[in-house]
Amino acid sequence: MDFVFWTVGRVPQACHLDEVTNLEEAYRLHDGLPLADDFPSDVTFQMKEDFPDDTLLTDTLINVNSVLIISEKTKAALTELGVKDVEYLPVIIKDHRAKASKTQYYVLNPLVWVPLLKFQECEPTMNDLIPDMAESLNAFVVDPEAAAKAPLVFHVQHIPEYVGIRTSLARELEARGLVGNRWIRPDAIASGRIFSSLDHMHKKATATL
Repeated sequence: MDFVFWTVGRVPQACHLDEVTNLEEAYRLHDGLPLADDFPSDVTFQMKEDFPDDTLLTDTLINVNSVLIISEKTKAALTELGVKDVEYLPVIIKDHRAKASKTQYYVLNPLVWVPLLKFQECEPTMNDLIPDMAESLNAFVVDPEAAAKAPLVFHVQHIPEYVGIRTSLARELEARGLVGNRWIRPDAIASGRIFSSLDHMHKKATATL
């Protein structure tokens, strides 16, 4: 498969961000719908009090909302490399003393949904509250034809916290020295568990790009 899943890597002393503030209906960050036109200018993520010594700002930041919060350098790289059909939603990052960082960060919002899975073969259990969202799978069966047509960055249909990225693009981001990313192979996904976070859904730590 010419793609991996994009999530946040663990870097020593990297900051952990608390729940987003100044944004109503924060679940919309996973909807894959356009938000830029009415996105508030004061959407904020503050560093968690539970990690008072972890203040390092990497290029992708750990956060309670499980969204991709990326640096200006990452945004510039994605733009230069031709990534389309995504939004870069500007957010404020505050330290433990509520001082705003001078470094600009963005929530990456892919707008393309890819039916990546042979869904019925995955034997899904659907979420009772959110239509068309899987809560767990008994298998993780990728549809090669759908994967082959996927854009450079995309959401995965039925499992909205999964962001896919072409392996070639992930390699390029690595080559540029961007810090804080983690790539997970589709064959490393542990199925049959609640989709709370990609960190808990894999068998091996990273993909070999």
